[in-house]
Amino acid sequence: MKKVFVELKPKYSKEFIIELIENGVDALFFNNEEGVDFIKNLSIVNLFFKNNLPQNISFLEINSNDDIKQITNESKDKTFILKSNNWKIIPLENLIAQNLKILYIVSTKEESDEVISILEKGVYGVYIENKDNIETIAILKSIKKGITNIKLSIAKIVEIKKLLIGDRICVDTTTELSYSEGALVGVYSNELVLVGGEILENEYIETRPFRINCGAISSYIMVDDDKTKYLSELKTGDTILIVNYKGETRLTNVARIKQEKRPLLQIKLLSDKREFNLILQNAETVSLIDKNGIPKTVSSLLCGDEVLFFESSGGRHFGMKIEETITEK
Repeated sequence: MKKVFVELKPKYSKEFIIELIENGVDALFFNNEEGVDFIKNLSIVNLFFKNNLPQNISFLEINSNDDIKQITNESKDKTFILKSNNWKIIPLENLIAQNLKILYIVSTKEESDEVISILEKGVYGVYIENKDNIETIAILKSIKKGITNIKLSIAKIVEIKKLLIGDRICVDTTTELSYSEGALVGVYSNELVLVGGEILENEYIETRPFRINCGAISSYIMVDDDKTKYLSELKTGDTILIVNYKGETRLTNVARIKQEKRPLLQIKLLSDKREFNLILQNAETVSLIDKNGIPKTVSSLLCGDEVLFFESSGGRHFGMKIEETITEK
């Protein structure tokens, strides 16, 4: 999730602060410490004072390549809040490629949209400075609640095989899933299949519209910022990516994890590049989603059926995408 820092003008209302907090602002910046005590009682939100910043936050202006070199020589744990009078895209591309925590000072929603999409990854976040309340909230909402898209592809099922009993993970989220939404899960980090939520009605069990039965404990799941985790690593409060059949994404949190021993299925799929596998629980409540947004239960799947998946290049190192030669099979 992209970060949004807001610098408040000297005269701000309690109502505006509440609206910022309710829409997910990550940090508030002040020029002095007067009149901020009531904010500390409203919510847990980071408060910073520009005349007394911690050592891990720096404001810098980019005017030359020397400024870029200065930033790249700093610790990667440091957060930089940047502005530039003359150039923007190229220096930000250089910094984003190095996985630095860069927030860019923006003044409009259009500018915010631009910097958070550079190199398809975008800056770490934006810093909103000296804007009126309406524009500030608009930028905040566009980042925190806006929908971004990923490209989904189609894979054909070529084999379905029963496996032994194994450990499977159900992820209970803090949101209600729609008919055509789910999580991206896979045996391999480069091919993640869209596994639907437990939203299909049947005569045996009530629906669980907050739950995704994600399959084998060793599988990958897409979380935020194009990162993956093993299902075994997930815990309450973690963020995962929710995706619908159009490739529209949103983030939600994990409420709980249910790990249980259940009979499993190996589903072999074929893309236009190679074969890959998915391991799910053998149950009527587990589904994959086709190109029309229709969930298909694994108990009804047939060879030749087509379902949606997300394909990426390179490999993963501690969940981070890296460009290297790696084969999982």
